[in-house]
Amino acid sequence: DGVSLLAGRRRLVAHLPDHRNRTSDDAGADAVLAPMSGTVQQVDVAAGDVVASGDRLLVLAAMKMEYALTAPRDGVIADVACAAGDAVGDAALLVRLEAVDD
Repeated sequence: DGVSLLAGRRRLVAHLPDHRNRTSDDAGADAVLAPMSGTVQQVDVAAGDVVASGDRLLVLAAMKMEYALTAPRDGVIADVACAAGDAVGDAALLVRLEAVDD
């Protein structure tokens, strides 16, 4: 697992971490953070929406690509900390989830 680069007769392998849908221990497991700096293209949820694990929350554009960020678990959207068009930095808080009340 990794990215292989060939330079002449040398082969280099880089192992890159997968930061999709990462959460920060400091922000808590209920926080969805930006995996990299970019521009929020689309926000698909609002505070109070009920989401299931894997539901798309928003689309982030970075490095000429679009990244769909999804809910890491079932829950209710407690807060959306960004809007379409916002420039966000790496690890910026984008969405916060809370538990679903039974």
